[in-house]
Amino acid sequence: MSNESPLEPRVAVVVINTRAVGMTIECLEALLRIDSPRLRVVLCDNNEDQGPVDRVLAWARGEEAFDPESVRAEHRRLVSPPAPKPVNYVVLEREEAESGRVGCEAKLVVVRNRANLGFSGGNNVGLRHVLACGQEDYIWLLNNDAVSEPQAPGEMVRALQADSRAGMCGSCVMIYDKPDTVECLCGYTFKMSNARVSPFGHGGPRPCPNDPSPDPACMDYMYGASLMLTRELFERVGLLDEDYFLYFEEMDLAMRAKGLFTKACAPGAVVFHRRGGSVDSQDADAERRRLFSKYHWSRSRLTFMRKHNRRALPGIYWRVVKNMTVAALKGEKTYARMLWQVLWGRPFESD
Repeated sequence: MSNESPLEPRVAVVVINTRAVGMTIECLEALLRIDSPRLRVVLCDNNEDQGPVDRVLAWARGEEAFDPESVRAEHRRLVSPPAPKPVNYVVLEREEAESGRVGCEAKLVVVRNRANLGFSGGNNVGLRHVLACGQEDYIWLLNNDAVSEPQAPGEMVRALQADSRAGMCGSCVMIYDKPDTVECLCGYTFKMSNARVSPFGHGGPRPCPNDPSPDPACMDYMYGASLMLTRELFERVGLLDEDYFLYFEEMDLAMRAKGLFTKACAPGAVVFHRRGGSVDSQDADAERRRLFSKYHWSRSRLTFMRKHNRRALPGIYWRVVKNMTVAALKGEKTYARMLWQVLWGRPFESD
């Protein structure tokens, strides 16, 4: 996606800003260095206070410098030299963004959600903006804790265009701190009987250009850390289900699209992902963040199974009870309490 032409498709990238602002800025630097005037970024700020988004805006104006030397050496090529500043950006409130009446031409749209809407809710604000603007046929959901190689969006677009029925495309997600190791090659398999997931290609080397592409028909869903979808899919299937605060939302979307759209895989679309970074698991409050993540994994798994395979629920509940009992016997009271909150549908609370 290097030179604009009348036939070059427009792509909108939707990213959620968490409190991990440094990761967000690194993600944006890589995106804004992609040589395509028909690619724009919609950043949805999921914070109640203005501190994190104000830092992003200071960076966009060129007032807060980005130092490529602070980035892991293997990834500096993706963010160096930094994108020119100031960036052509616009700041919108949620209602303005979702209306699609303003901001449709800006290279960077920053949306103040004014609340933590979760992965589904935060992304849906950006999706409503893109769909209301009516310009892009391809929408790329990218985690803020991921950094992209420049060819990634073009590779995913080509994979989608190669199959007229394709509605979603996964990419090659590498482990950020182990850049030669695959976290997930496009998608996962999912066992409906016990809700267990397994990533394709996990632990393997980066695929070579001449390697055969994995068959996306063997995958149950595409990995949401880097997932491109078509406008048509959202128009026919709907947005992400906001019953899922974190996790299982891309799996649910794949279930709803089953039979209407096929899946595509773009192994040449490479991004490097910090696992857990999007929920701030690396901050000073790491233990609470870890429990927060596990709470929503367990809660979303139950939500998904209630919706798509209620017959498997007794086994899922039994595993939660078993894990809670084992944790209590080991003296892991906080973890046991978290599982109790999941079982009874209580909101997450930590000590």
